[in-house]
Amino acid sequence: MKIKKMDIVIIFVLFFTSLAMVVATHSMQSQADGEYLVIELDGKEYAKYDLNEDRTVEIESKNGGKNTIEIKDKKARMVFANCTDLICTRMPAIGEKGQTIVCLPHRLYLEVDSNKEADIDQVVK
Repeated sequence: MKIKKMDIVIIFVLFFTSLAMVVATHSMQSQADGEYLVIELDGKEYAKYDLNEDRTVEIESKNGGKNTIEIKDKKARMVFANCTDLICTRMPAIGEKGQTIVCLPHRLYLEVDSNKEADIDQVVK
């Protein structure tokens, strides 16, 4: 089978169209800084902390789980957990709206949120 000139044109058009879609989607995503950290434990809101105030928060769950969260430089990260897999402690620090850290064995969920209202043109989750 021989490749014709029109086949090459179609391949380039499809490639550049898909590249343009990736760039457009990436530029539309909200990269807004978060204002506070919402902590949920066992599916219920446990606490909210302002990301502008540096602090260390220790949380104990009903099943004996212990987690330590550090809020520093407008970012939050899990610095200690006594769970078996320790995946949550290896997650990078979060500071932008919508970013999360989850500790599944302790049923602990951290999410950065903001008081700012979303524009109509933004992607809704």
